[in-house]
Amino acid sequence: MSDTSLILTGTASDDASNQVVAGSVSSSSVADSLAAAYASPTTTDTTTAGSLAATDYTGSSSVVSSAATQLESSGTSTSASLSSTGTAVSSTSSGTTSIQFLSASTAQVAADTSVANTVNDTNFTWSSSLAATKPFFVTTDQTALVDQSVSWAFQSVLGRNPTSSELQEYSSQIVLESLSTQNSQGFMYSDYSGLVKTLASSTEAANTLESYFVDYTGKEATTSILSEGQTLLAGEDTLANLKDAIITSDQTASAIASVYSDKLNITISTSGNEVTAWETMMENSSATLTDVVQGVTHGDEAQSIISDVYSSRLNITPSATEISTWEDALAGGQTYSSLVTSVSTGSEAQAVIIGVYEQKTGLPPSSDAVSAWESAFANGTTYSDMVTAVSEGSEASAAITSVYQQKIGVTPSASEISAWEDYLAAGASYRDLVNGVSTGQEAQQQIIAAYQTKAGITPSQSQVSGWEAYLASGATYSTMISVISHGQEAQSMIANAYTRILDETASSAQISAWEDVLAGGVTYDSLLDIISHGTEAQAMITGFYESSLERAPASSELEAAEDMLQSGSSYSDVKKAIANSAVS
Repeated sequence: MSDTSLILTGTASDDASNQVVAGSVSSSSVADSLAAAYASPTTTDTTTAGSLAATDYTGSSSVVSSAATQLESSGTSTSASLSSTGTAVSSTSSGTTSIQFLSASTAQVAADTSVANTVNDTNFTWSSSLAATKPFFVTTDQTALVDQSVSWAFQSVLGRNPTSSELQEYSSQIVLESLSTQNSQGFMYSDYSGLVKTLASSTEAANTLESYFVDYTGKEATTSILSEGQTLLAGEDTLANLKDAIITSDQTASAIASVYSDKLNITISTSGNEVTAWETMMENSSATLTDVVQGVTHGDEAQSIISDVYSSRLNITPSATEISTWEDALAGGQTYSSLVTSVSTGSEAQAVIIGVYEQKTGLPPSSDAVSAWESAFANGTTYSDMVTAVSEGSEASAAITSVYQQKIGVTPSASEISAWEDYLAAGASYRDLVNGVSTGQEAQQQIIAAYQTKAGITPSQSQVSGWEAYLASGATYSTMISVISHGQEAQSMIANAYTRILDETASSAQISAWEDVLAGGVTYDSLLDIISHGTEAQAMITGFYESSLERAPASSELEAAEDMLQSGSSYSDVKKAIANSAVS
């Protein structure tokens, strides 16, 4: 005797005239198994079986013996079908599979070679573990037996209890048979296979199966799959088993995995823990694929991924409202791809793109550049990628060159441009570039040179620092040149040049004219050269020669006197030199 897991149930009373025997036996001896279960009441099941209250069986052992004898006389499986007149026609088949005694609430699966267990289709394959279930009810109460049998058929095929009108309508399809063994005491058993076939071929059965496919796989089943499912139900497989087969199918596993992929861009194994957990929820509760979508899109992973999209594309942290809005949008049909596209092409993205260009190049991007970056974001480019590309692009190179030219009047070398590009890519801004160029060593050299070339003096440290700050705050090199050229130092230099070289006081008009000339590009040295070799200086030198030596100077003498003036000698020094040369 290999299995004693038999279920024996009856009414709440001790009346042996109204009892149901039900259970699950896998044994070489049916009678031995029944007897062993009867002798071991701890193995009994007190759950409700249909409309009958189930309690421990306490009746006489003759009922157990009669049931065992009846089943053994029928072989290892018993089935019945309705004839054209509605009368049950019993058929038996011999074999080695175990007989099943099952209550409506504790149905178990047994092998049945009369029904194909595997259904092949291009989209779905019924599990090969499915097999027919054949409960066996025994009682002396004809009404209870009929009601129990109708209830079982509805529960097993349609997954629900029959209504009172359905109990009456379908009772005629239940065939009752007596236990025709000695001491049967009026016990009967039922053949409900005809009703099972009727319900299995119904539109409700097909619609229920169809709804399970939609609920758990997200797709409609083909007609052939539904037909095969109804065939399995007609062969006394239960709807619960078929539902579990759909839930544990590759199609449901793929549908769950697709939710993670479509909504979160996460790849999970169809045999992984996530799929198993969701399938378990589907089996143990009313959860469907819709619940999977809701759970996945409103979980911690979804929130993290939404935040990551905002962070990686826009370098910002989304608000709780934005996250919640996207959770609902993903649950409502949006995908990870549409999330990325929307974040990458929205007003926030455009503002970020413009901000990066202004921060790195000092100028806003063109509309074409904005569109190009929106598309790049949508296709996987990150904020960091954009910052690097903009910092090292043609706009940044042009901005660096422009800053050098505007602030210190020079064109940067290729190495200087490259160094600033790297600095910008590492986090520096256009403002950092302006400040760096305006206050760097080259800027200091250019400020000093401007004073020397425009005013003929070396500026103090405070003057250099003042101009560094002025350049950094917005002034340009040309502004600095103009200011120095028109400043007090330049005016003093011009006036001194006139006094020393021409021995006269420069007029305001002459000073103003020379300021403009200096601002336009002429240097302090050029100014001295022009004044020293000008017509005024030549006339002055010639007049001295004529008044002192009574002759005009030779061209070489005139040039020598001019060179002395340019080199720093005063007009008095030149006259002394001319007089001394004449004495010698």
